[in-house]
Amino acid sequence: MKIMIRPSFRFFFTSGQRSFFHCRIACSCRDILPSREGWASARTMKAKYRPVNRRAGPIVCICLLSVLLAWPAKSIAHDEWFRGLDLEPALGEASLVLAGRVVDVSRTGITVGGKGERTLLQFKFVPVLTLKGVFSRESLSLTSDDIGIQGFSDAAPLEPGQLRLLILGRSSQGYAIQRQSSSLEQAVPLLRDSNDGLIETVKVLLAVNASRERPGKVVLLLEGLRKQRGPAVIPLLAALERRSLLAVQTSGVMEAIAPHLSDPSPAVREQAARTLHSLLQDDYLEQPKLREGAVKALAASLEMADSNFAPRVAAFETLGAAAARALENKSAKAQLELDAPATFAEQAARLHAIGQLGMRGQEGAVRALLKQLPLDAPPTIQRAAEWALAHLDPMAGVKDVTLRTKEKYDTALTVVTEINVLGDLPPADAVPALLDVSKFTLDHTERPVRRSPTPGWSRHLRACSSLASRTSGGQRSKR
Repeated sequence: MKIMIRPSFRFFFTSGQRSFFHCRIACSCRDILPSREGWASARTMKAKYRPVNRRAGPIVCICLLSVLLAWPAKSIAHDEWFRGLDLEPALGEASLVLAGRVVDVSRTGITVGGKGERTLLQFKFVPVLTLKGVFSRESLSLTSDDIGIQGFSDAAPLEPGQLRLLILGRSSQGYAIQRQSSSLEQAVPLLRDSNDGLIETVKVLLAVNASRERPGKVVLLLEGLRKQRGPAVIPLLAALERRSLLAVQTSGVMEAIAPHLSDPSPAVREQAARTLHSLLQDDYLEQPKLREGAVKALAASLEMADSNFAPRVAAFETLGAAAARALENKSAKAQLELDAPATFAEQAARLHAIGQLGMRGQEGAVRALLKQLPLDAPPTIQRAAEWALAHLDPMAGVKDVTLRTKEKYDTALTVVTEINVLGDLPPADAVPALLDVSKFTLDHTERPVRRSPTPGWSRHLRACSSLASRTSGGQRSKR
């Protein structure tokens, strides 16, 4: 068996062996220092030197080989190019959709402006499967400008032999990729073979686009979700999220989504949780069976051991939308209890869910957490803690938020977060606190000018802005 060593570790095999050898010599210096018998002779030093030199090499190699074997692999979270993959808009606008194999890549140097140089790449594809449109030629040639490679400097190159999904629209010169994607991998997805699951997903989305009945589109998406597994379901989940109002009233929707909440891929679990969140928000009938199934599936997803925070954040946000059903599930309730998470984002999502569910008995823990947060802590965690406390205990919570607002103002910190938190509260609780805040000398970023879904909020904003303008005679200190 031939062991391949990364180039980055060649230095360690050289310098590491040298350093380890010197350490062994240093550790053996006690044998050649002056002793009762006198100074050690050169022959003694030479005798002690040779065994160390012979044993150091194998020992260092064994140690570094152990490090290489135990070296953690690249995180799966960074390999998931399909996170957030949404193909439906591009497929609806495309004139030609096909799976093509790269057979040739050529480079042409172009001089620009008499001095600068740029390289134009030309890719030659051989159609393997045409999914939309008509293409009768033996090959399709596209340049790097047609694909838009210039915008992806760190992208993996398109290499001969790869099978790529091409979703092309019409340009003034022919075919080109019209919709800009977040990465080259999403612009021209890499396919395993002609039986790749993404091809079946494209077929389902094309059928959805061709269907004239909106309920029929939902049925097609649910059938695709039942058959597909893995990353190929992400575009289907994204398409279902757009039709959440119809989907939540369709039988079997929870059974189609629930398996994907336990998928090994964090990106799939995240998209499944976000799709379910939209469904629960549009479930104005508050269907008990749907919500019980959603809470059970979310609790199982949260119990999965995973260092990736994105699916956990999405799951906590969705639990908050499940209303009282989330508190009836012991496993879900245990997940909501405050502990020490790895990220602020996960803690913020948990806090928001606690406040949204009105989880009694957590007021003290939330208040203690808010007091421990520095005044310049990330706005995400500050807003979540203040929002949760104000919803769990409106009277005392609003006082705590108002006091924190004054402390931040005196410290010359912005109070935008606190103003937004107060703006999300019912008018009866928010107006007195906003009147106190309006006496401050607010800058343009802190003046409440946004609209809120809370009834009567715009009226209170105008009143507070008017008070702020009348009381802004003095200059704000320390700012």
